[in-house]
Amino acid sequence: ATETEPGILPISHKTDGADKNKFASEYAVGEAAKKGLPLGAVVSFPRAVTNPVGFLKADGSTFNQQIFPDLYRVLGSNKLPDLTRSDVGMTAYFAVDNIPAGWIAFDEIATQVTEQRYPELYRHLVGKYGSIERVPKVADRFLRNAGNSLSVGQIQEDDLKRHVHRVPIDYDSWFDNSSQGRNNSYFDYTTFTHSSDLWSVNYYDDRDGDNGFVSPKNTSQMATGGDETRPKSLILKLCIKAINSFDGVQFWVKSHGEVINAGALDAGRLAQGLQDKADRNHT
Repeated sequence: ATETEPGILPISHKTDGADKNKFASEYAVGEAAKKGLPLGAVVSFPRAVTNPVGFLKADGSTFNQQIFPDLYRVLGSNKLPDLTRSDVGMTAYFAVDNIPAGWIAFDEIATQVTEQRYPELYRHLVGKYGSIERVPKVADRFLRNAGNSLSVGQIQEDDLKRHVHRVPIDYDSWFDNSSQGRNNSYFDYTTFTHSSDLWSVNYYDDRDGDNGFVSPKNTSQMATGGDETRPKSLILKLCIKAINSFDGVQFWVKSHGEVINAGALDAGRLAQGLQDKADRNHT
C-alpha cells in the first residue's frame, strides 16, 4: 500500500522514521510522544504571540477537563497556574549608583512616573496616594515597617523617646518621703537619695533663695551631640520596580496536540479562542 494505492502497510516501531509507507505501532507513537514537550510544561512566548497552538495561557483560569483530560490528569485539577503576577512596585536597596534597567530611584517617582511611561506602577501609586505628586519622599529617612498604629506612607519627624535626667537639689524636704515630697508634681520622691558628691565644708548650698533650674543653650559649650539623632548607618540607594521582569513575555501551559472532535471541530483551538475572548472582555 502507498499514499495512492490501497493495501496493507507494514508496522514500524521506529520513533524517528520518515517512511510514509509504514504504519507506526502503539509503541512508536508512545515513544515519539515522550520526545516532545510534556503536557503541563510551562513555556514563555513573546507577548506578541497571542494564541500558540497546543497551549493555554497560564493566567489562573479554569479549563474543560472533558476537552483536555490528559492535562487534567497531569495538573490534578482543571485550574491553570497563574503566572501573570508582576513585581512592579516592589522596593530594593542597591549598593551601586548605577540602577539596573527596570528600576528607578524612589525619590525620582514624581519626575519619572507617568501613566504612559510606567502604566502599572502609575496605577499602583495613584490608587494608594491619589496622585503621583503625593507619593512621599524618602530623602534621608530611615524606613520602618507598617504596624503598631503606623501605616504605609506615613511620615515621622525625628524625635527622642520621652525620658528624664537626675538633677542635683539641696532642699530635701521637697523631694524626700515627706508631705511636700509626696505631693511634688514634678519629681518622684522615691528616687531621692543623699549623695556625698554634693557635700562641702559649707554644705552644698547655704542659700535657698537662689536655688532653681535652668536649661543651657544648645549653642553653648555645654551642648553635646550632632545635627540629628541616628543609629549607626550604611548608605544605600532605595529604588522601586517600574517594569515587570517578564514584561516582554507571557507564560503558557502545554495543554494538547491537535485535538479534533467529530465534525472536524478543533476543540483545542476553540478552547484557546474562548480563553482569549474572556481575557479581552475582563481585563
